[in-house]
Amino acid sequence: MGGLFRVLYVIECLSFGTGVAFLFLGRAPLARLGRPAGRTALAHLAIGWLLVAWWPQDNLYRLAAKADWPRQAALVYGFNVTLMLAAAALAAFAVGGRRAD
Repeated sequence: MGGLFRVLYVIECLSFGTGVAFLFLGRAPLARLGRPAGRTALAHLAIGWLLVAWWPQDNLYRLAAKADWPRQAALVYGFNVTLMLAAAALAAFAVGGRRAD
């Protein structure tokens, strides 16, 4: 069973690295899609957050006591809610039309 968790940790680290790389390199390709600048900026940050958040979230959950409700609530609002908002921003970017040139 430990091997499966090691694979999970490797995948989380790769996702984190991909998110960091996307934060540095992903803006230009998104801008070429022709969406409004504000929506493009939100999508750029949202994709980065969706990729980056898994590594710290998993590690912080592992360190939090199961009955430490203030810490559990902070993790839920700090990660789960922001991940939902990031997904909503990305959905708005995906379905939004191109800007008029």
